[in-house]
Amino acid sequence: VLSEQCSPSGVLLDVGCGIGNLKPFVSKFCDRYIGIDAVRYPDFPTNTEFVFQNLDQPLTQLSDNFADIVISVE
Repeated sequence: VLSEQCSPSGVLLDVGCGIGNLKPFVSKFCDRYIGIDAVRYPDFPTNTEFVFQNLDQPLTQLSDNFADIVISVE
């Protein structure tokens, strides 16, 4: 399903990304992987975009339609 929804030049936003475990699995589907979480964990990849965000609050740092795909996996 992900490959059908996201073009190779798309932006994927991983909400509650933790240490970025999804990146190796989804980065081949999109050009930009961006993690967003309340904490940047030491094991989060250093060469990866990250946005600090209290996930109990509205996402005000990002504009509407910022990402092509938004995922959140527990």
